[in-house]
Amino acid sequence: MGLLSVFFAAFLEIAGVTSLNRYSRDKKLLDLAGIFVFFGLSFFLLNIAFQYLPLSVAYVIWTGIGTAGGVIISMLFFGESKDWRRISCIAVIIIAVIGLQIY
Repeated sequence: MGLLSVFFAAFLEIAGVTSLNRYSRDKKLLDLAGIFVFFGLSFFLLNIAFQYLPLSVAYVIWTGIGTAGGVIISMLFFGESKDWRRISCIAVIIIAVIGLQIY
């Protein structure tokens, strides 16, 4: 239950950051609502994850997926650089999250 909650929380964080980026560009009310809804649900699910997982595990997974996901979304949809070094850094983040989960 804890891992499932933190994974969904991380994906909602990515949606919240995407809404924040879209709102900063277009100032649409729907994007503003998305910021509050997605981040609110993300924090709610992260809180549930803390009931099953230690802080060090839940928070690292949440921030790692959120960071890597935010960069990937930016590269795919917002025209940011797809340089191999950026992709390598995303791989390092994912490996670090997995490593912290294992140990």
